[in-house]
Amino acid sequence: MKRKPKVALMPLSADPPTLAHADLLQRACQLFSCVYWAVGVNPDKKYMFSCGQRVDMLQCYVDHLNLNADQVRVVSYEGATIPFALDVQATVIIKGLRNTLDFQFEADQAAANSRLSPKVQTIFLAARPELSSISSTLLRQLIQLQQPFADYVIPTVEQRILQWCQSV
Repeated sequence: MKRKPKVALMPLSADPPTLAHADLLQRACQLFSCVYWAVGVNPDKKYMFSCGQRVDMLQCYVDHLNLNADQVRVVSYEGATIPFALDVQATVIIKGLRNTLDFQFEADQAAANSRLSPKVQTIFLAARPELSSISSTLLRQLIQLQQPFADYVIPTVEQRILQWCQSV
């Protein structure tokens, strides 16, 4: 009897994506047959990078990690996460946690999502200690202050960010 593939959704704003995001993806791929690494678009939020740029950076990580294109699908979506999860037949939403503040926010979000659809469960992956201080917010601050940020991203993403910031 062939096992049904497990599909997971890993939603993130990825503005910009970091080594910590990539580590979580790599670990999620060990647990699920297919992971949608999905850039969420919130029209009420102001982003440093366009949706297309964020998707491009995520794809750079997938390529860098040599992940199978059938196992990882880099996509973007607008609107609520649960309808998108159901559209792609995900049974699990994966959220990364760096600290207790992340846990409180994500636990509240998971409870709301569970009320919207009990078919989709949320699981939490704790950040590795050496990556737990890395955040997109910190990375954006370093970029805006024109400070070195190579320790937080892969070289291809660093090059893209530098290129995009010079063209602004």
